[in-house]
Amino acid sequence: MSMQINAGSMRHVIQWFKNDGDATDDWGKPVGPVAVGSQLMANVQVKSGTQTASLGLALTEEVITIMTWYDDSVTNDMLVLWNGIYYEIQHIKLDELLRGMIVTAKAQRNG
Repeated sequence: MSMQINAGSMRHVIQWFKNDGDATDDWGKPVGPVAVGSQLMANVQVKSGTQTASLGLALTEEVITIMTWYDDSVTNDMLVLWNGIYYEIQHIKLDELLRGMIVTAKAQRNG
């Protein structure tokens, strides 16, 4: 699979995060997700309700697919921030030439 990124297709801003669940600062407050690198441009698509149901997911879960340039620091145990929501990375599919990747992520939504 060779990715084709067309001009103007990467119009969404995302950022990768490591989830340091139990990490705390010097005062014992939870640190939360820690940014990895800077923001980058990507093509993000939200799966429709029909597609989500066909995957066997709850209707309160939102699944997105992200097409962006290859980054070897991104792993399945990370988060991605898009539109102010943290999504858990579920799967990473690399381009055969290691130029790009498609990342599938999901988040629990309220309503």
